[in-house]
Amino acid sequence: MKTWKHAPVDPFVAQFIDCYWLLEINYGDSERPEPVLIPNPNCHLVITPPDSEHHYQYSDNGDNKIISVCGTHLIMPSTRALTLLDDKQVLRLGVKFQPGAPYRLFGLDGKLTLNQTFTNLPSIHPLLLISELESMLLIRADSELVIKELDKCIAKIARQTMKDRHSVLVNKALNELEQKPSMALEKTLDCSRRTLERSFVKVTGLTLKQYEMLTRLDKLLLYIYQQPNDQLEWADIASQFGFSDQPHLIRQLKKSIGATPGSYLSARNLIIDIYGDFES
Repeated sequence: MKTWKHAPVDPFVAQFIDCYWLLEINYGDSERPEPVLIPNPNCHLVITPPDSEHHYQYSDNGDNKIISVCGTHLIMPSTRALTLLDDKQVLRLGVKFQPGAPYRLFGLDGKLTLNQTFTNLPSIHPLLLISELESMLLIRADSELVIKELDKCIAKIARQTMKDRHSVLVNKALNELEQKPSMALEKTLDCSRRTLERSFVKVTGLTLKQYEMLTRLDKLLLYIYQQPNDQLEWADIASQFGFSDQPHLIRQLKKSIGATPGSYLSARNLIIDIYGDFES
């Protein structure tokens, strides 16, 4: 298995992109459990060979449903866990966007595109040329060159964007949320709560409450994943991550990912980025 993950080099591009990553698995590599992408506020561009098939399974009121796409595609922010039904041979180059970036870069309304998957990328933006993106798979071993080319691609798109009042307000809100919870955030930003919530949903696809829960879930699962043993004090972890008690933590995980903390710790198959938190 070959992997790498790196942040953008261009600081202008870093406003829109969290990281670029590569995952390559060949036949004969060690088996792994089917990975599950947790609900998350980030959009992911997945660049793959044009004939590669992708199947994402999710639960809808207890019924398992599958989204099937072929070739390079865009996965929008999601409020549901997606099980990746991968083939044993995998080649994917990815772009993980910052929350709200699809609205700022492509004008995609977050509320209307939440939980959606797109394959017709030129219809999203004329500079999202699939052949150009897929050509980067040929140079995937040279991560520095790939990052340079992806930075150039995103920068060209970003320079055509126009800030509007929704993106400006939500960008300020996201910066504030990195330091403190959303309670009374509207006072800090000098606007009404209704205005803030409306803009936040339009840009990110999520309510403030949903966004905070998903980011907390991300940090929680990464923390659990990194623990070296199975003997954890769940009550202490619940308190550390802002849950009222252990039952509250268990209920939220079951609702979000369909698993208890213990079952996740045993499987360790949930992934925070699109294909895992492998080392940079």
